Amino acid sequence: MSTRKRAGSSATTRRPLTRERILRAALDLIDRDGVQGLSMRKLGAELGVEAMSLYNHVPDKDAVLDGVVELLWEQAAAKVDDAGRWQSQARALAAAIRETAHAHPSAYPLVMTRGVLPQPVFRLGGRLLSSLREGGFGELAPHAMLALASHATSQALAEVTWYGQPPPTGEVTDVEQWPLIVGPAAELPRYDVDAAFTLGLELLIEALEARLARQQV
Repeated sequence: MSTRKRAGSSATTRRPLTRERILRAALDLIDRDGVQGLSMRKLGAELGVEAMSLYNHVPDKDAVLDGVVELLWEQAAAKVDDAGRWQSQARALAAAIRETAHAHPSAYPLVMTRGVLPQPVFRLGGRLLSSLREGGFGELAPHAMLALASHATSQALAEVTWYGQPPPTGEVTDVEQWPLIVGPAAELPRYDVDAAFTLGLELLIEALEARLARQQV
């Protein structure tokens, strides 16, 4: 009797291995050790299982990395609802992407390098696209959506990869040929990324509003 009870207790306390658990553990591992620190062996150890057990849920490491991208977009999508005009939608989308990037700076570059577009991307894009069409952009709506999303994703990537880093210590050649670049580059460690992100987004919104106004004349 007591033996069956102990066995049953062990079975009920063991968490089942699922694709979602694997992806969340992979994201935690990347957050801690970077993308280069991820391996199927380490991921199995993180979950307390043999690496071979993972292959019942994910085919390989590439599938794990693509799944991490899906998870990042899912986190961003969860921060955005479908209320408000296109301007508020654009601001909410940009803020969600940027917040996700800063929450997972080691993993976020995968969004730009893996070349996958998981389902949450289409949910996010679809919401903004619908609001842009409702706002009167017509055939321009997809281009406006891409411009707004591109600003958010690329600016967020720059912030978590090289903004705020110390200036290069190696020899810089032909400095005289690039005075407009070298000067601002030296200021990057003190760059106000919050202001830059907001300014770029608001300039885009203002330009799109102006384009819409001309279109409606």
